[in-house]
Amino acid sequence: MNNLFYIKKKFLLSFFWSIIIFSFILWLFALISNPRGEQLSLFFERTRNFWADATNVTGMIADRNPYFSNEKGSYPPLAYLLFYPLILVSSTPEKICYADNVYYYLYYYQPLWVLLFVVFLIIIVVAFYTLCFQQFRNYSVSNFDAIMTCIAFCLSYPMLYTIERGNILIVSMLALSVFIFYYDSQCKWKKECALFSLAISIGLKLSPAIFGVLLIQSKDWKALVRVICYSMFFLIFPFFFFNGGIYNLLQLINNLKYISEDLVARSCIIGTGILPSCLKYFSFFVEKNGGTYTFSMILYILTEVLRFGISLLLFWGIFYLQEKWKMIMNLTIILLILPKISFFYCVLYMVPFTVVFLNSLNEKNFIDKLLIYICLIMLYFVYRCPISNYFDYNFAIPLLAFIACAYSIEAYIKKRKLKFFT
Repeated sequence: MNNLFYIKKKFLLSFFWSIIIFSFILWLFALISNPRGEQLSLFFERTRNFWADATNVTGMIADRNPYFSNEKGSYPPLAYLLFYPLILVSSTPEKICYADNVYYYLYYYQPLWVLLFVVFLIIIVVAFYTLCFQQFRNYSVSNFDAIMTCIAFCLSYPMLYTIERGNILIVSMLALSVFIFYYDSQCKWKKECALFSLAISIGLKLSPAIFGVLLIQSKDWKALVRVICYSMFFLIFPFFFFNGGIYNLLQLINNLKYISEDLVARSCIIGTGILPSCLKYFSFFVEKNGGTYTFSMILYILTEVLRFGISLLLFWGIFYLQEKWKMIMNLTIILLILPKISFFYCVLYMVPFTVVFLNSLNEKNFIDKLLIYICLIMLYFVYRCPISNYFDYNFAIPLLAFIACAYSIEAYIKKRKLKFFT
């Protein structure tokens, strides 16, 4: 029987990496044959502002005043501090303004900046590859399947998208992966690295703080206290590097309050939440005039209720679920659908869950995992075509959310029945 499970797992792993790598090769050939064709739509606004997240953060840290500047920085201080070494080898470039009055720094015309940034990206990707490879090997996956699956992650849609944006989330995802893989490790130094990594992830993006609930669920209070202490260090200490010191904290909070309405509206349309999915598949609720969307207030209220309702249900389910991969799925879905602003690169947070999920395929009950497996292929598939554009993250993420809700309710019912009979 164990051999049968192994054969099924090997087949599913092989099919997963085969289809993702094949989709990348197909995408690459199509892009080379027509550089300005449909395949360029894989990236945000067809690479209109290439590496904008990285170049803008670099520009905003140039005078060590990101929060009181005209750009009104809204990232945690560690994200800016991480880019400061690039300033030391760069001169202040010109900025380009597009029609929507958004400015972008042109650091990608400076060879040394590009060289260091590319080296930085390579180090992060290699570290991520090594981390995932080790996880697969820990679960008796063959070297070949482990290598190819890790390569598939590195060539996937969310990875390519995040690299094109130059977004610091790729580092946050790597740190969060270390926490997810090792927070429950019996090895003390691995567990401490996991706690430290979660604090780094929080220091870069804040939202991964929700994964601290795993320590609450396991009643590991000492570890939770250490994570809080590490996180406070990464969230507070870097402010003293900037002009104004701790006063930057108040300004950051103020900047977060006044994120432009245009950004919020656009993120609602193209993000990973429930509303973008409804707008895509229920177009009769939507009126489009150029780049502007007008949608029914009933639809908006309904999606807001779903957003908060599903998130609360998934959070509640954490305390009843037993399997690690199900708890990680709940938290990852919350991370994708709950924030008001959650661009597509946030899908990269699905990678650590995918690793844990694929490693769980050696357990029984394959059938109920097939839908999740298919959704993951939708998320990572690279080649752009009518099918992949329709059955994509807008379809897969809501479906995964409903599956996770079903698991949570099932776990609650089982636990209540067990208490009743005992």
